Amino acid sequence: MKKLLLLGASGFIGQGVYEVLSQVKDIQLIRHSRLPRAGYDACEIGSAEFIKLVNDSDFIVNCTGIGLSRLGARTDSNKVLTEQILASIHVGTADKKNFFHLSSVKAHNPEKRLDAYADDKWAAEQVIHSNSNKVQGVILRVPTVLGRHDKNLLPMISLCKLKLLPLVTDDLPALHVIGVESIAQCIIQWLARSPDQALQTCYLLSEDTVTYNDLVGEVYGRLQTAEDNARLRRVKVRSLFRIYKVLSFMDLFRRQRKLFPWARFNDLFICPWHIEKGVSVILTRTKLSVLVEGYFESIQS
Repeated sequence: MKKLLLLGASGFIGQGVYEVLSQVKDIQLIRHSRLPRAGYDACEIGSAEFIKLVNDSDFIVNCTGIGLSRLGARTDSNKVLTEQILASIHVGTADKKNFFHLSSVKAHNPEKRLDAYADDKWAAEQVIHSNSNKVQGVILRVPTVLGRHDKNLLPMISLCKLKLLPLVTDDLPALHVIGVESIAQCIIQWLARSPDQALQTCYLLSEDTVTYNDLVGEVYGRLQTAEDNARLRRVKVRSLFRIYKVLSFMDLFRRQRKLFPWARFNDLFICPWHIEKGVSVILTRTKLSVLVEGYFESIQS
C-alpha cells in the first residue's frame, strides 16, 4: 500500500483533495496540519516529527500555501514553506522522493508585473528545481480554484446580497476557473504512473474561460430574481479603478505593501495571465454554474 503525505490538508484545496483521494484503494493517506486537529498528524514543519512523516512517506502532495491576503501579514511565505519541506527530505537513498507541488498560473510572469504573490510562487518553484537531486514529480500550475470549503467567495456573496457589487461594462480578461476535484484527478493519474526521475511543470486549465461578470452574475443568479438582476449597477473599469486606488493607498499604511486589492484588480479587470510556452497543458471540462451551485449547497448545509 502506498503511503501518501498530504500537506496543507486543512486548507480548502487540501480538504477537497482528501475527500477524493480517500476513496482510492491502496493508498494510506496521512493528513498533516501545523495546528492540532482531529484526524490529522499535527506538528511544525521542519520539526523532528515532521521529518519522520516526510521520510516515512512514499508520496508527498504539497497543498500548503500562503494566500495573497495573508502574504504581507505573516513572516513566512510559500518560498519559505517549500524550503522547510524540502530540507526535511533526507538525501542518501537511491530513489528520489515522489513530490507533487501545487503552484499558480501567476508563477510565470514574463511581463514582470508588480505582484508579490506571483513572485513568491515563482520563488517556491525555483526552490524545488534547486532540490532536483531529492525529488521527482510534478509542479502543477492552477488558475482560480473553487471548492466547497473555500471561504474566498463569502465577501463576494455578502456584497451581492446587499446589491453592492456592480457589473462592468468594459471588455474583461478571460479567466480560467477549475474545481478542486480536477486537481485531485491529476494527483490520482500521477500516482498511477511510473516515476520518471524528473520534474515536470504543467498547467491545469478549464476548457472554457469566464470573466468577472460571469462569476458575479452566477452569484447574483442564486440570490436575486431575474428582474432584480436586470437592474444591477453597471460601471466602467475606470470607476472601479478609483475605488481600488483608494483602498490600495489605505493598505499601504496597514501592511507596508500593496498586496491587496491592487493585485486582485489587475487579475480581474486589466491583465490576463500568460501560459508559458513549451509547458504542457491539461484541460478540464468545468462549468462555472456547477461550481457555484456546489458551493452554495455546501454553505447552506
